[in-house]
Amino acid sequence: MKVSRGLLDFLLGLGKSSVPDEFVVMLRGEGGVLTEALLPPDTEANEFQVFYAEESLPIDVSVAGTAHSHPGGALRPSDEDLSMFRSRGVIHIIVGTPFGPDDWRAFDRSGREVGLKVVDVGLDEKWLEELGRVEDFAEDLL
Repeated sequence: MKVSRGLLDFLLGLGKSSVPDEFVVMLRGEGGVLTEALLPPDTEANEFQVFYAEESLPIDVSVAGTAHSHPGGALRPSDEDLSMFRSRGVIHIIVGTPFGPDDWRAFDRSGREVGLKVVDVGLDEKWLEELGRVEDFAEDLL
């Protein structure tokens, strides 16, 4: 599995702009490359965790996993993270302070760290439009 550089940069930027709170998004992609972030509806966050109603998530078989932030910088999953990992997809990314290019890790659904290659992929206009809505939402949270 791979992650697009654009998506990873977006996740790191969202983490930085969300401090002191965490964020969570669902990840989607195609052809083995993660390229999209989907914000769960009814999300609430604080500096320790993110809450969203599992039943409010749309049924989406294309969701490959999750990404979320740890503003405290710990790049390892908590017990709560592991529970989320088991219920949502197969790959999970954690980004942490100071949200630089190397401040992230990827994990499988059991919490084992896995390698995730970063690749340059062109982003389509539809995803960029969706990205703008997520960034607007993140600004509204501040």
